[in-house]
Amino acid sequence: YPEGASFTVEVENPEDVLSYQWYMLDKEDQLFFLEGSSARTNTLIVPSTQRRNSVLRFYCMITDKNGLRTVTRQASLDLDNRYDNKPVFYVGEYAVEPGQSLDLSAIDIGDGYHLGSGRVSFDKNATDITIENLDFDNSHTLCGLIVAPNVGLDFEYETPVEDEYNVIFSGENRILNTYFDYDYNVGGIPFDFCIAGEEPYPLVNFIGDGTLSVTNGTNAIRVIGDLMIGIDITVAQNRKEYADGIAANHILVSEGRKMDITVNGYAFNAAGNLFMKDAEVSILSNTPHISQGTVTKSIVKANGAISLENTVLDLVSINDEDLCRSTAGNNLIYAAGELFITKGSDINCEIQTKGNNIFASSFTGSSTLNGLIEDSSVSVKMDGKHCFDSRGLYSEEDFQFTNCELKVDMRSSGTAYGAVADRDFNAEDSLLDVKASCYQDLIEGECYGLVCENAVFKATDPKYTMSFAAEEGIALISVLDCDALEEPAGYEEGYEAKNVYLRDDTLCLIPEKNAIGITSAPVMVEGKKMYAPLETVYDLNDPSKPAEQVLFGLEKYFNENNGQNDGVCPKDSTCPMTPFTDTDKQEWYHDGVHWAIEKGIMNGTGENTFAPLSSTTRAMIVTILWRMEGSPVVENPLTFQDVPDGQWYTDAIRWAASEGIVRGISEQEFAPDVSVTREQLATILYRSIQTKGKGFVGTWSYSLNFEDADQVSEYAYEPLCWMTMNGIIQGMSESTLSPKGEAARAQVATMLMRFKNLI
Repeated sequence: YPEGASFTVEVENPEDVLSYQWYMLDKEDQLFFLEGSSARTNTLIVPSTQRRNSVLRFYCMITDKNGLRTVTRQASLDLDNRYDNKPVFYVGEYAVEPGQSLDLSAIDIGDGYHLGSGRVSFDKNATDITIENLDFDNSHTLCGLIVAPNVGLDFEYETPVEDEYNVIFSGENRILNTYFDYDYNVGGIPFDFCIAGEEPYPLVNFIGDGTLSVTNGTNAIRVIGDLMIGIDITVAQNRKEYADGIAANHILVSEGRKMDITVNGYAFNAAGNLFMKDAEVSILSNTPHISQGTVTKSIVKANGAISLENTVLDLVSINDEDLCRSTAGNNLIYAAGELFITKGSDINCEIQTKGNNIFASSFTGSSTLNGLIEDSSVSVKMDGKHCFDSRGLYSEEDFQFTNCELKVDMRSSGTAYGAVADRDFNAEDSLLDVKASCYQDLIEGECYGLVCENAVFKATDPKYTMSFAAEEGIALISVLDCDALEEPAGYEEGYEAKNVYLRDDTLCLIPEKNAIGITSAPVMVEGKKMYAPLETVYDLNDPSKPAEQVLFGLEKYFNENNGQNDGVCPKDSTCPMTPFTDTDKQEWYHDGVHWAIEKGIMNGTGENTFAPLSSTTRAMIVTILWRMEGSPVVENPLTFQDVPDGQWYTDAIRWAASEGIVRGISEQEFAPDVSVTREQLATILYRSIQTKGKGFVGTWSYSLNFEDADQVSEYAYEPLCWMTMNGIIQGMSESTLSPKGEAARAQVATMLMRFKNLI
């Protein structure tokens, strides 16, 4: 490895030479400008760090003191390397094999320079690389070829034999890459792990009590494999050219890590999934310069899923017309699969554009297949006069917000969207503030606050408010099907509501001094079915304008009613539970039992008994569900031998079987008199809601976070996931679900109430 080749050019009068400059042509005839101390002398030293057979050609340009230039004839280097599959860790042109170490301060590279300082060690088992107090600046290394191993630190292993490799950092470690001349070659990768092979890829672990700082490079860090980041990392790309951050297959930023990343492109690029847990990450991305064409970049990108758990992520994208004259397709956060933001994460995204012309398009804060945001805060802001077609949030399928704060403020030229879900937009117990507006002086634009197929809003407390606004645009478009485009009813005379599309079953009220107030999907308040008031605000001086703001929420409504609501049971003698001596109005089941009795869904077991803790049979459950659907009559024959004709439950089971809601405990048995279990009840209700086109769709990921989840039957796992996610069924405790426990009548009433309110 330390051996190489040298080329010397001779001139007749060396005292007349002003400078020497060496160039290289590779096998694809790409010309590269060579740096390093020997590249500017009459003798070029080329180390043999090439990994494969190749022919390299070299030229020297000689400039004399009169400014005249002469180019030498070609010099050729034929590398005939014997293939040898062994791991090697390179520091610049110097190779460290297993069992060896390298003291950078001991390597004299000429002209009074050393390779750097610190030590790199490779253990004899070829699994652990230790980097201690490294300070590596490649400004004075011998030769700056385009290949990555010649510009920084590089691990090469053609066919890896281990599942994991560890890089152990001690102290402060710094890599400075100066091979960055855009006119010739961009400079390679300062920290590269080329462990080739097929999936599953090996895992590279960055561990230890040290830190790492990387400056410049086409990528700052690249791993052809999986990467776990267990140290604090700083990335500083301080040039104007393409300069990306961290690339790998799957990337995991582990607990407690802090990362400060400045790039001219993407900060994270995961070919698979990207996970961050208990991390603090700050990202500044400048739009990179390219010679021609448009720039298309995602700053935090995964071709699979992105999961941010209890993570603080501050992301700023700066797009300057002076640096990049055409930008398209930028996403601050892009997940080709699902996006999960959970457990107290705080995500702040900002897009900035600078310049005098419209040069950018298709800017999106977050783009994903499905978005699930729970117990977290998300903010997306853009003030981009020089950008058109922008979206704050975009999902190819669904967005689900639960106990979240969401703030979106998108302002651009052309078309601006606050949030777009190609299917459903669901928000439960969340504070939403979504705005879209346009600059009109550069290009005529359109604004949309929320666009989705179906919007569902649920709140359990008056403090949850939801606002969607579009300045001189359409605040809300929620379209179920073609019939949903019909003009909504109940608007004030003279107000044109054609630009506000809502569900065709929307109920309408008109508050004082407002053009229109519309109640949306059912909302739960203290366990009772209510409707969240919705105000559509427009220019009162010009009612013909489309709505500019849509406000969902209960706070204003409750204030006007002094905190009272007719839908809340006073729990006095008027409560329908009063005749039953075995029920307690203060118990958890009050709301469910109240609803079931009032709606005629369930009756008492006797004149004065309801038996809230008694079990419920399978026939009872199906019959209740059948009555809730209007007791439809079907003629399909029954295959269950234990369900004879003429029984009180026969028609109900015949209907449920024909709809695919029940399948029996076997092809011949339904077991109508057997007590229904909690998982059976969840499955029956889930299949019922699937007949309405709801439930999990696509490749949605789901799981049960209960200690007894392993007791759930295979057929019931997906139904229980959906039912618990939507709050229809809850655990017997915080950690137990009791899937095979019998469903008591009080539990059944409560689950049916939640189920009915949801659908």
